[in-house]
Amino acid sequence: MKGWNSYVCKKHDSNKWPATLRPTVQGSCPDSFLSEPFSEKCFFLGGTSRLTERKFWSDARRACKSKNPNADLASTSGNADQAFASLLIEDAEEDVWIGLNNLEA
Repeated sequence: MKGWNSYVCKKHDSNKWPATLRPTVQGSCPDSFLSEPFSEKCFFLGGTSRLTERKFWSDARRACKSKNPNADLASTSGNADQAFASLLIEDAEEDVWIGLNNLEA
């Protein structure tokens, strides 16, 4: 099975989420999510090092949503997001899924 072992999720702050998208729950980061202090977004690094549990992009996205219904695979919208996500994954032993994809909307 092809796939990557890890994925990065992001929960948006409801005050900064574009109005055209589904609103999020206000408050602090959910359990096991880390707060990015400059953008007030929450990130989670999930996955496993076991090769038998690699995920396709869609599986990683479902795993994010199972952690929190307002979470999705991470996409970065600025330097602070990029730097924080990079810190999360710098020690990852395997490739990591993010939100970027080539699926049609």
